[in-house]
Amino acid sequence: MIYKFNYMKKINSFQNFILLFAGIVFLTLPFLAFAEAPSVITNKASNITISSAFLNGEVTDHGSYSHGLYTKSKVWFEYGKTISYGQSTIPKIIEGHNTFSEKLSNLEACSMYHFRAVAENESEKAYGQNISFTTLCNVSSVVNVSVKNISQGDGNWHESVSVSPLDKLSFKIVVESTGMLEAKNIMVKDTLPANIIYLGNLQVGGVVQTTNITVEAINVGNLTPGSSRTITFEAQAGSAGGFGSAANLINSVVAYTEDTASTDSCTLVVKAGGSSANSGTGN
Repeated sequence: MIYKFNYMKKINSFQNFILLFAGIVFLTLPFLAFAEAPSVITNKASNITISSAFLNGEVTDHGSYSHGLYTKSKVWFEYGKTISYGQSTIPKIIEGHNTFSEKLSNLEACSMYHFRAVAENESEKAYGQNISFTTLCNVSSVVNVSVKNISQGDGNWHESVSVSPLDKLSFKIVVESTGMLEAKNIMVKDTLPANIIYLGNLQVGGVVQTTNITVEAINVGNLTPGSSRTITFEAQAGSAGGFGSAANLINSVVAYTEDTASTDSCTLVVKAGGSSANSGTGN
């Protein structure tokens, strides 16, 4: 009889434990089931240099739980040379719907880095999309090309112009040294589209040259960091028969050294059967 009593007591204790555990789970479940993670966005990196960059992110919603909304989140960035990242910035707390930034230092020059923003409230964690950036190189140059329609009397430079047959054009190429060291022996070549004829009058830094920049690359010399050199030349649109129907033609240019290369282009909107009118954005 004593054995039966003890056995029943153990059963009752076990049942009470189960009921207590179930009650705890039941009371906790709404908090877990209705918890929502923050909403976080990864924005583009900014102020990129040879060894540093600013990572940027934004929290648009701190998330919620069963009885209310979160008003703050812990935020940081994951970053590295692969999408596995491997490194993180120090977390910090932000309130409201705010942007946040973090400066990275001691980066390797001329290298691509991946990063993403991370936000975490008291219940959940969320990740922004992956974005990459490339640090500047020790030697770096950037080229830009623009065009104007001389026949139309337009004195402004544009990324795109309208062109009619036989219109005379002028092209401007600007090469800038953007690295930390001098860019040496910069070579530049322009490739004209079909039925756009090179006329010459090539000038490099205001000095007339006799070479044809559309046939072979020309050496424009060395550029110290932050300096630039301007190249101009003239061309002419061919006859209407060479264009056919209206088309967008691309003029492209490349500038390169042993360490770096850069390309750019401008557009010629050909109106084979009509008069030309400028349609571009001035530089």
